[in-house]
Amino acid sequence: MIVWLASYPRSGNTLLRTIFKQTMGLGSYSDEPLSPAVRFSATAVEEFGNLPIDEPWESFYEKASTSAALHLVKTHLPPRDAQPAIYVVRDGRQSLVSYHNYHRKFFPEHQRGVMNLMLGDDHYGGWSEHHARWFSGTSRTLLVRYEDLVTVTPGLLREIAEFIDYVGTVSPWKNPFDKLHRENPAFFRQGEVRWEPSPEWTPFVNRVFFHIHGELMRALHYADNTGLEDASFALDPDLAQFVELARSLLRQKQDFHQVCKERLAVINLLDTEVRRLSTARRGTWPRC
Repeated sequence: MIVWLASYPRSGNTLLRTIFKQTMGLGSYSDEPLSPAVRFSATAVEEFGNLPIDEPWESFYEKASTSAALHLVKTHLPPRDAQPAIYVVRDGRQSLVSYHNYHRKFFPEHQRGVMNLMLGDDHYGGWSEHHARWFSGTSRTLLVRYEDLVTVTPGLLREIAEFIDYVGTVSPWKNPFDKLHRENPAFFRQGEVRWEPSPEWTPFVNRVFFHIHGELMRALHYADNTGLEDASFALDPDLAQFVELARSLLRQKQDFHQVCKERLAVINLLDTEVRRLSTARRGTWPRC
């Protein structure tokens, strides 16, 4: 069985992995390899309990899904099945600013500004859309807040342990953030809980953000009605129309990319099968 450890990027699923390792001794996998650009130290990898996958992903996924044993798997991708998930959510403003800094530090060639990420112009889509995908199906999903994980209580640890049917010892949580920050300050940055606007978070950016993500911010209690209305009504109607046009074009681009990806997978599968049949046929030819 797989239990997905899901989140929008820079929202806290590495912290959740660290909690599993430090309090329950449980390591976890990732459906995407650790980026060589980040250059995690061996100490950091041990602290958050990363387990390597020494076979093709599809083979691992099939085995883990049908196994009776628990496999914790970190993901930022959309849900691919109905297996249980723990979804870590963080104030969207903090997630976007942190993700922007991540791009700027490790992948400057991507040129992803805060506005790009806010509109959903990214491999993982937008903040609200990501949340909606994980809560639109029939899978059993536990929502956990980033700020609650930073100083996780024994009660929340018990809830998480019960969700994954863990019955072993649960040790008290000691956050190793200072140690991880010393090991890799660019990846393990500040881990702020309270929202403090950064220089790139201008009033205009704030208005666009709440136009797009305000409803989810309110639903998750990261913004109240007054703040949401003030931000939404401050956006000029013509600009709001332009924002919606940009989002529509980005969705079309992503749909086209997904179709191309699926067709390429079929082409590769057919190519593999043709090569296999050709090899088998050569093996049956009579020798001179």
